[in-house]
Amino acid sequence: MATVTKKQKKLRLEYGGPVRSCIVCRRQQAKNKLLRLVRTAAGLLYDPDCRAPGRGFYLCRRPECLKALLDGRRRFPRLKAGIKLAGESRAVLEAMVSEKQKQI
Repeated sequence: MATVTKKQKKLRLEYGGPVRSCIVCRRQQAKNKLLRLVRTAAGLLYDPDCRAPGRGFYLCRRPECLKALLDGRRRFPRLKAGIKLAGESRAVLEAMVSEKQKQI
């Protein structure tokens, strides 16, 4: 098990729970404020309940991070098979991006 740094302890106290990093911008935030993606045989699936089994990846709700993931141009070393979003998950994330753009 990995050791917890002073910064992580401080963030846990500040956010009141587990802290995770966005795979795009690497910002650390409370786990419940991030979107969870799960790696499966079909590709990455959006996990709204955060309960699906498998390796989880977290993503900011910021439009820039969502767009970067959907574009697929950037390499993510932890996603060994590359960015391959399942059709349903891609549609949900694209809807989130368009919704965020309408708010701006």
